[in-house]
Amino acid sequence: MFNYNLKKLLFSYKRINGRNHQGSITIWQRGGGLKHLFKLINYKQYIWNIPGILLFLDYDFKKSSWVGLVSFFNGFVTYVILSQFLGLGSIVESGFFAKYLYGNTFFLKDFKPNSKIFNIESFFCKGASFIRSSGTFGIVLGFLNNKIIIKLPSKKLYFFSNNFIGTLGQISNFFFKYQFLNKAGTSRKIGRRPHVRGVAMNPVDHPHGGGEGKSSGGRPSVSPWGKITK
Repeated sequence: MFNYNLKKLLFSYKRINGRNHQGSITIWQRGGGLKHLFKLINYKQYIWNIPGILLFLDYDFKKSSWVGLVSFFNGFVTYVILSQFLGLGSIVESGFFAKYLYGNTFFLKDFKPNSKIFNIESFFCKGASFIRSSGTFGIVLGFLNNKIIIKLPSKKLYFFSNNFIGTLGQISNFFFKYQFLNKAGTSRKIGRRPHVRGVAMNPVDHPHGGGEGKSSGGRPSVSPWGKITK
């Protein structure tokens, strides 16, 4: 049943390490890190009314949640963001006749009130744009004038079109936010460089730098480029 070259679902990209096309640092504390191959995630999930089976679970360096390799019965193979309570051999479906179970994708008009939802579209055929981080979910509050009201993890209320799609459930890997890096070397491996305070630098390096002892600088807190940060 499964005969597919998984290398087609992997890609790499050039790391810019927080620098622009001139080589100047525009985002500090980025750089280094290990080389990684990233997985091509299918956010659109428009394989309607064709069930798929979850072959195995995997982790993608760019994603905080678990991803799963799904093989659909028409031969299409793709990676998707996993919902909680899905395991090896679980059936994943999308469309009008899919069962109302975690991990299945429907039009927003087919969701029931008070349901958990993630991977919500923001524009038609764009693919999932809202609620994609580990352990997060939205709440379907109700319907109003061909719109659906959804409470996002930020507690904000958003109106979405009934014709957009979403996935039922809560995203996997809820305990990602409790991870502890243990040592500085782990932070460097994921591409984070040390954070140095501006007051510890020289005047040539930062507006807060220099002075005898601790000095306020006589101005509000600013970025390395002199822009107000408060």
